Amino acid sequence: MMDMSAYFADAWVSLCAAMGALIVLTRLDDLMPAPAIARRFRICLWLIVCLMLARIGHWGGAGYLFTTATYLTSAFIPLCGLLIAEGLMRVHAPLHLKTLCAGGGLVFAVSAFFQFEATLFWQLTGLLCFQLCAFMSVAVFVLRRDMASLSASDNQAIDRIVLSLALILPFLASDYLRTSVIDIPVRLGGISVLAMCWLAINLNRVGLRKRDIASGFATIAAVAVLLTFVIGLLIPFSTRTGFQVGGVILAAIMVLAIRQAAIALLIEDRNGLVLLALSTAKGHGPQDALALIRRATDTSGVIVLDDNSLHDFETDNLQQLFNQNPVRSADSASQDEQLDWLFARFDATHALSLTADPLRIAILKVSATSILSDEALRALQKTAAAIANTTSDGTD
Repeated sequence: MMDMSAYFADAWVSLCAAMGALIVLTRLDDLMPAPAIARRFRICLWLIVCLMLARIGHWGGAGYLFTTATYLTSAFIPLCGLLIAEGLMRVHAPLHLKTLCAGGGLVFAVSAFFQFEATLFWQLTGLLCFQLCAFMSVAVFVLRRDMASLSASDNQAIDRIVLSLALILPFLASDYLRTSVIDIPVRLGGISVLAMCWLAINLNRVGLRKRDIASGFATIAAVAVLLTFVIGLLIPFSTRTGFQVGGVILAAIMVLAIRQAAIALLIEDRNGLVLLALSTAKGHGPQDALALIRRATDTSGVIVLDDNSLHDFETDNLQQLFNQNPVRSADSASQDEQLDWLFARFDATHALSLTADPLRIAILKVSATSILSDEALRALQKTAAAIANTTSDGTD
């Protein structure tokens, strides 16, 4: 009879791994600007998604199709790792390593279609040994690279890939060791996939140091252990169940960490758009300032309000408010009545002061899905104001 608690824990970890890979896929074009490398990563990630979902059905006894898909996708994971390593290092792997990953993958891919009870143990043992040997060989290939021929950022990215390979090896074995003799409470291969996804989505964040990554993993693991302990105090369970609960919590936290890293990339992308607009800013007068704001915020609905548009307002009061803070938002605290009316009347979320005398205000509506930091808006306002206050002869 199937151990349902173990199955649900295994299925949850695999499902989280698939979600982590899908999150990385949504940000892959930003992580890998080079199309050739992005294509290799994309193939690898889709293969991982298929593997993580297929083995949920395989472990649940869903039939031949899921079992075949599980063994088939597992066979080509080492080859994908080698292709990514080659792309990042811009060199070809030795022939023997290519033969190992490609030839071994092909052999076990073909064997996936032939499933016999008498040979199943040796088939799984061979697949495990092949994966461990291939991953270790790829790791050695990466570690022996010529670091002087690569930039610091390239070496950093490759180091993180090596770290992910090192994390995969110990967790991978747990996916194959649950037998009637060895009782593994929860298969942890999905955890190694989540670790790889977390490293991949932080691949180009040069400010993230190795010790930051290590402390991040340590913190996530510590929180998972602590939550498991607290739940154990509320609902007593066996040690075996405790490992299962811990694995479920750890996988969930890692998915959230990957999602948070993806949001951080989105913020950096939005601020990068502002920086690009500021780096190419030119012109003079309010119209050029308006064009700059539209480019930087990627919003066409920006308009400039002047005396004619503000005749219903107390312009002296507005001028004083924008002198105090030239960047205003509709949801900021302690809002003035005039500002409330300004945002409500023009259905705006932000207002930037362009000129003080006469008063000119740029208003815009940023969508709920757009992320733009206050620092970026302040930098944008200063540059736009400088352009708006510059005449055609270059004087203020």
